[in-house]
Amino acid sequence: MNRHDISIADGLSGLGAALAAMAEQGISMVYDKTHMVLADGDYALACSEFIWRCCNNLL
Repeated sequence: MNRHDISIADGLSGLGAALAAMAEQGISMVYDKTHMVLADGDYALACSEFIWRCCNNLL
């Protein structure tokens, strides 16, 4: 798994910890649109857009 944000630790556990910490602060990530999903054997790629929400407001 490649890291796209240096403030989030590597791997799924790092992403999970970061999302949990944001949720505690009332921040959530809401997927808005999926542009495409590509799959080949054991690999898949999803190209999506998301919106950050804080306290029911857009960031």
